[in-house]
Amino acid sequence: MMNVVEVYFCFFFFISIMKMMMSEKIIFILMSMEMMMMSIYFFFFMFYKDWFTSSILNIIFLSFMVCESVLGLGAYIYLSRLSGKDEFKSLNLLK
Repeated sequence: MMNVVEVYFCFFFFISIMKMMMSEKIIFILMSMEMMMMSIYFFFFMFYKDWFTSSILNIIFLSFMVCESVLGLGAYIYLSRLSGKDEFKSLNLLK
């Protein structure tokens, strides 16, 4: 049987996925992706506390999260300057 923390992380992860799928703005999609990464990080931290805090995997995962968010914001700035809009459905990438 799942405890309350496991249910919370699963719920938070799936809510982030649902928000990302239903969003029209690129910035909300990027924020949802960052929240998913944070929930995965906290999941690893809660359930693999002894192993995760003492290993290099913790630093690698945090570095991956930072690189992902920086690349996402860079792409967001590029697309918003290119098209003048920040809506995902209005972009036509086949131009």
